[in-house]
Amino acid sequence: MAEADDCVSVVNAETSSAVFWPEDPRTVMVQSMSFVVEGREDYTFDLTGDVSSLEDQSFIMKEGTAYNIRINFCVQREIASGLRLRITTARKGINVDKQSYIVGSYGPKSEVQTYLCPVAEAPSGMIARGSYKMTCSFLDDDKKMHLRWSFRMDVKKDWE
Repeated sequence: MAEADDCVSVVNAETSSAVFWPEDPRTVMVQSMSFVVEGREDYTFDLTGDVSSLEDQSFIMKEGTAYNIRINFCVQREIASGLRLRITTARKGINVDKQSYIVGSYGPKSEVQTYLCPVAEAPSGMIARGSYKMTCSFLDDDKKMHLRWSFRMDVKKDWE
């Protein structure tokens, strides 16, 4: 009987050590998303507050520019398996691109964890210039939506 009590204590100790922010019931907390372009300062969206306000935000991307997307997040309470970043891009209400990046599985950690997506390229050409609405979803293998947010990317001839 004493062995069973010891096991319960170990499990409880492990569970409590995996909870870094007890006031936050979430397992995965997405902190920020950045567009990384070589030779330029990163453009970062803060995802810790009310993400609905991001829909009105836009940033300029020069046409044909190669960029990476970096996502920063924290995991607590339990292992988050099969995390995935899904990005749907629409122009004038029509979906023109859909990307899905497998972020991976992560255990609880008090530090921010980072995933850098493979290189992508902004649309180019006169017809491709304009405003794009990008809708991002961060979900896991169980299709649990950890966060969903939208913003606008304006593709222009130059960085102006």
